[in-house]
Amino acid sequence: MRSSTWLIATLSAITVAVAAACSGGGGGETATPATSPSTGLTQRDNGEGGVTVQVTWLTAAELDTDGDLADAAASYPIESYLLLRVTMDTHSGSLSSYDPAAGSELVAGGGPPQSAVAWLPLSDSSHHREGLLVFQRPQGAASVELALKGLAEAPQRVFRWAPPPGG
Repeated sequence: MRSSTWLIATLSAITVAVAAACSGGGGGETATPATSPSTGLTQRDNGEGGVTVQVTWLTAAELDTDGDLADAAASYPIESYLLLRVTMDTHSGSLSSYDPAAGSELVAGGGPPQSAVAWLPLSDSSHHREGLLVFQRPQGAASVELALKGLAEAPQRVFRWAPPPGG
């Protein structure tokens, strides 16, 4: 009797740990609220709809140190294009049907929204997608806002940089 109680308690603890890991908890990273601008390069949302999104504003220094990123972005010089590394993770459902280029728009300094020029996939797994969103580089904007629309149960996920990081 004692061993079955121990087994049930152990299995319950394992189930709780796995559920926390799969829900995005326990990753050690703090979610950046969508309403607050960031001066850092990387932002992460709260994982609405079971999908966590992380966006990194790429700089020339990062491209210089990461050959894979530089190769992927070779057709889009950083002087002319804004490159955003987007990582989407889920452990429930599939991300395959989401089109990041069609679902995104960039607003610089309160101007009109602009569509992505390209989505350059780095990983197209149905649970872990990663790639580069490419936009025309905004010039002189005091803030830049990326909106990802229609991903999972969130009508819109917003990432803001104010002021925008240097190229």
